Amino acid sequence: EAGVATVRGVVTSGRLSRHLDAGRRAVELERGDPTIWRHLACGGLATALYWTGDREAARPYLEVAARSPLPLLACAAYGYLGIIAADDGDAAAADHYATEGERLGEEHKLLTSPPYGRVLLARGRTYWLRGALTAGISSLEASAFVLRAGPYPLELADALLWLAQARHLAGSPDSARAALGEARLVLGDLPELGVLAERWEATERLLRGEQPRGAAPVPVTMDELSVRELDVLQMLPTALSEAEIGQELFISYHTVHSHVRTIYRKLGTSSRAQTVERARATGLLTARPS
Repeated sequence: EAGVATVRGVVTSGRLSRHLDAGRRAVELERGDPTIWRHLACGGLATALYWTGDREAARPYLEVAARSPLPLLACAAYGYLGIIAADDGDAAAADHYATEGERLGEEHKLLTSPPYGRVLLARGRTYWLRGALTAGISSLEASAFVLRAGPYPLELADALLWLAQARHLAGSPDSARAALGEARLVLGDLPELGVLAERWEATERLLRGEQPRGAAPVPVTMDELSVRELDVLQMLPTALSEAEIGQELFISYHTVHSHVRTIYRKLGTSSRAQTVERARATGLLTARPS
């Protein structure tokens, strides 16, 4: 029974409620000393929890799966841990987990295996968080490429949605719409969307140039940002990394990074993409002190 529940708990069909129930049952039956089956059960439950919107509950199960002697499972678990860290806006943690997944991928020659797409997705989002949008796009494209070969529609749709957003912010509207169009096809076949429903809507609105649903303008004025913070803010929609922004403005990477974190705090955001969108919505992006 435990083996059957474990197999049913692996999220591949998009029937999230069914996978969630099976994953919980599998973990319950596989209590005790860690075994390969318990690692698999924890990985399956964590995946279902993540896609149904409970990433905090998913985290400890992923940490168990990441200790599995099965390289592919451990690699995928590190990918998910990196994705969760990126969701939290924690670039350092996202980088750590992506690096661990990359290490396993290289060591065990998993770089073209579909589950490795999760590591590439985590890496792409890590680059994005750190302002290296061009590198992020490359990793997201690689993620979508390897995921297309596997039965992972949720992960593929997620990679395509992030890719559409990144290409849009990089000033490539046609390629952004192409990624979104492919994502629509994948999402249209899913019986349950989970967290992807909101992500899909956010991507559609971003590409239409609309303000996020329910997002009120942030009460931040031009006077609340320093001249240098406004200079940095103007560079955030570009594909320049924070180091490259520093070169353009003749300041150090660490100074740029400090300004970016301050801008996040003042605008109430947690990522570069969210900051750009909110700054545009409030008119700050083109604001300059007189």
